[in-house]
Amino acid sequence: DVSLLPQSYRQQVKCFVRSFSSLCESMDIQETCFSVGPTSKLIASELVALPEAKARRKIATNKASIVFVDRSLDVLSSFSRSSDNLAEKVFGILPCLPNSSDVAVDMSSLLEIDKSSRHCVAPGCLSHPDIPVARSLLSSLVTLRPKEAMMDVSRRLLDSVSKQGLKAQLAPGKGGITSSLLHSLLQQFRGKPEALAAQSAVSQVSMAVVNTLQDVNHKVR
Repeated sequence: DVSLLPQSYRQQVKCFVRSFSSLCESMDIQETCFSVGPTSKLIASELVALPEAKARRKIATNKASIVFVDRSLDVLSSFSRSSDNLAEKVFGILPCLPNSSDVAVDMSSLLEIDKSSRHCVAPGCLSHPDIPVARSLLSSLVTLRPKEAMMDVSRRLLDSVSKQGLKAQLAPGKGGITSSLLHSLLQQFRGKPEALAAQSAVSQVSMAVVNTLQDVNHKVR
């Protein structure tokens, strides 16, 4: 109910609704409203119930369907079709961060913390807009086929490990790059907080892939 919103927020909603209704009037539109998300539902409900909007819809000659979408929601997952990429699997399996469209990545396996302790381990995520290599990795998860994306993740992760002076070898078997191989590379950061911090973005994106594939025991084709 809009009446339950803070006064300033309520005024903004009502102002937007009246302005949008005026736009529809100028275009002689009889709209049918749809919404995705709680805020959009409030706005759509207000528009439907607005007295001048009701009168306009009775005489308007042009019909239109209008979809209101909360920007806080994951628009991609709300409207995209199914596709064969790792990003879709990651977003579909890992839990979401609160009030975000990003996912929560469990990084605890790389930290030497007693599970019985009261220490809180903050989750990792996929979004690292200021880190070019992380942006490139996320692009690979979205645009490449799973097998190719796994190869890119392994290359970037191996490079990150090498930059920190850690010894690691990548010896894929007949099945190619697997989550187990990626996990073994990530374990090179275990107990080395400075190295992990230096390669935090790559390790978070890589761990998201590992957690996803291990969760469903998925074999990349």
